Amino acid sequence: SLGGPLATLCAYEVAQACHEFLAPNQIMCYTFGAPRVGNKYLAEGLERAVPNLWNVVNNVDMIYFSGKLFGLYKHPGLRVMLDSRGDILVRPSALEVSLRHFFFTERVSDHFLDSYLESTLKVCERYAESRQALIKLVTSCPNVKRAFQTMGGPLGRSKASRWEEDEILSARSVADEEAPS
Repeated sequence: SLGGPLATLCAYEVAQACHEFLAPNQIMCYTFGAPRVGNKYLAEGLERAVPNLWNVVNNVDMIYFSGKLFGLYKHPGLRVMLDSRGDILVRPSALEVSLRHFFFTERVSDHFLDSYLESTLKVCERYAESRQALIKLVTSCPNVKRAFQTMGGPLGRSKASRWEEDEILSARSVADEEAPS
């Protein structure tokens, strides 16, 4: 949880230290479930220094939404909301965030790594241009492949996924055979 605020502050420090040879839009920071970093003035300064600052939040992650304290603390950057159905909202309006709170209950479990991983994989599955694109993603990225194998498939074996791990792994072996040596 505290890695997100530290990453945000680190991105700010990099932007300040490297401003002579890096444009602000060349520095990017993505946080997942990060609590608020500071007040609105700090948030505005962070946004000016690092305009590509993204906050990913799963469902209504209790940790992400905590600490508002009468509006004194604010998240810098742009919000991306994921959910366990594979829905994604980029830069949601205040109304969309309020409706999300109305329909979903804040839970600590939404903050768990497995919950973020499941929602992220659901989004990938839902928005992959094709089944082959998802297979390519899973087989080409070691961390995604490890996550896929840990969960037993794009949605886990317990979920209603039609894509089996065996098919993904066999696609990988075919790709390995076709690759020039």
